[in-house]
Amino acid sequence: MAAFNPTISRERQTIKVKWAGARSRCHKESNPEYRNYGRRGITMCARWRASSDAFVSDMGPRPSQKHTLERTDNNKGYWCGRSECPECGPLGRTPNCRWATQKEQRRNSSQNRYVEANGERLTIVEWAERLGIPGNTITDRIDKFGWSEVEAVTTPARVMRKSSLQPKSCERCGSPFTSQSTAENSQRRFCTQKCRLAAKRQRLKAKAG
Repeated sequence: MAAFNPTISRERQTIKVKWAGARSRCHKESNPEYRNYGRRGITMCARWRASSDAFVSDMGPRPSQKHTLERTDNNKGYWCGRSECPECGPLGRTPNCRWATQKEQRRNSSQNRYVEANGERLTIVEWAERLGIPGNTITDRIDKFGWSEVEAVTTPARVMRKSSLQPKSCERCGSPFTSQSTAENSQRRFCTQKCRLAAKRQRLKAKAG
């Protein structure tokens, strides 16, 4: 009988926790994340849904503690891609899950994140190719600097003059930016995520009114 290995046991338990979270997001309407998964048609295949052991066996151990569960194609579900799976086999599905770092997940998110502007719906990568700028520039414009999606995907890269690189204040509360990078400050519109979201809610309210 093999000796008990507590490290392996803990890793299996960690993976099962991630399996339970994914299954819940996809199939339990009471889960707060269900609207972003199950309601969008993101599901877990029958084989994995029925057995956490099958999931652990297929996925294997994480390369490191920094790796988390990711779907390779964010528009598809948690699929094992096995021929013996009652769903994946008949439907010819391929495996759609892997362990990935946050950096890898951000890159994948850009490749599969859609933005609509001027009547066109393209991925961030496709918009970036059209503008001739890196995809993470568009992502940062939206998520970090508070630009609207339309501004982010239609504004080309430009060379900034020194006069335009002066620190600015938050458009929401007026607080001065504290970053030492004037180039970064010149692109920012809000000092915190809270201010960015508050401004967004105000724009939506004004649009609805």
